[in-house]
Amino acid sequence: MQRRGYDLENPDNPVLTLELVNRIESHFKKNFDKPYPIEEWKLIYDSANQGRNNDIELLLELIELMEAHKSYQYLIGGNFINCWNMGEDESSKMWENYTQKGKGVCIKSNVKRLKECFAEDDKYEVKIGAVTYIDYSTDYLPPDKNMHYIFTHKDENEFSYENEVRAYVLMKGREYRDQERICVPVSLDTLIEKIYISPTADEKLLNSVKAKTEEYDLKKEVILSNLHN
Repeated sequence: MQRRGYDLENPDNPVLTLELVNRIESHFKKNFDKPYPIEEWKLIYDSANQGRNNDIELLLELIELMEAHKSYQYLIGGNFINCWNMGEDESSKMWENYTQKGKGVCIKSNVKRLKECFAEDDKYEVKIGAVTYIDYSTDYLPPDKNMHYIFTHKDENEFSYENEVRAYVLMKGREYRDQERICVPVSLDTLIEKIYISPTADEKLLNSVKAKTEEYDLKKEVILSNLHN
């Protein structure tokens, strides 16, 4: 608003008043987690702007700023991401980059299983989405202020081989800022289709994982990687 030259302290301002800004701020705080019907904002604007020149474009800019502020509350909170590779076949590069040599275990699932595995829990709202890969040197995130874009876009030059799907939880509030992880209840029977053991692992790890599945009555096939030689 300063950039547009509005003087909020001037009672003769033909477009905007400090009183109106305060009313919008108050309304925003009371309805922080609710969508804003545009007609409701128009009423607030018109009631404070009688006899003045209405500037609906400025009102819309204010609403966008409010929405951006709402998104910011999540960005300064906790963002917890669970990453999956979306591919029909195993990737030697994924095994190499994301497991310790000889110790890797991989869960095979699918998007349907991932969506259905989460227990009904009001505390966490799990979002699932495929990552879009863009060239950060030439491209930019879509400009419609969707806070989820930050978590669903990555640099194609460095990460496109991951072919990633993400399950993520955004927690609003600074108390989550320094929290390293959250535990979201899932049904393992629903989530897991098969279990694969690293191509560089030995029989000891294979047998150990099989023993664990039996211990917890998890009737899933445990397979040594198809890339094993």
